[in-house]
Amino acid sequence: MNWASFLADLKFILSSGITLVSISAVMGYFTITTAGTHPGPASDWPIAAQLASALVIFEAFNYSLHRAMHQMRGPIGRLLWRSHAAHHLPPRLYLVMHAVFHPINAVLTLGTAMTLPVWLMGYGSEAAAMFLNINGMHGLISHFNVDIRAGWMNYLFVGPELHRYHDSASLTELGNFGATLPLFDILFGTFTYRPGIPPQELGVLPSAGLPLYEQFGAVMALPFRRTN
Repeated sequence: MNWASFLADLKFILSSGITLVSISAVMGYFTITTAGTHPGPASDWPIAAQLASALVIFEAFNYSLHRAMHQMRGPIGRLLWRSHAAHHLPPRLYLVMHAVFHPINAVLTLGTAMTLPVWLMGYGSEAAAMFLNINGMHGLISHFNVDIRAGWMNYLFVGPELHRYHDSASLTELGNFGATLPLFDILFGTFTYRPGIPPQELGVLPSAGLPLYEQFGAVMALPFRRTN
């Protein structure tokens, strides 16, 4: 992170931060209040079982959506990628750029991967609150610009060491679609981990035809572009 990148980040923080926080607050409130009253198959489970299943089911939804954003073809695939691409434009990984998201991406992720499973399963409000806090904190941790060597724990949790590969500019390293747990990356062959060897370059290559992430207006307009 440097002053130039911080000024670019600030546009996203000021312009879309309020939107993202509002969406998160509404979704979080809906999730917790609904979880306390809506019956479901997990309503009578112990809190530990509710929390564990909430994390796994969230990862299943999030992994599917996140992977589709990168690999799905056709008009829907292009829309998904262009709504997600903003997060991959910064050429470095650090805490503040965690806020670089398009609002459409936030609605899709929070609405489908996070809120829907909690509502369908009927988790209690305590388990839902713990689940939301774990995901919120972990989203920050995975973007730390810190040389963390987690070793065998990389097979249990997604940290900076794994998430850097997901932000690699090289498509051969593209993987690690999991948010908190690498479970489905391991199961479906998209797990990338080379101890002590970070990606050579982060962000996207010029050949991708995407605007610079400093061009805030062009980035916000990406999902609405009609060109291939």
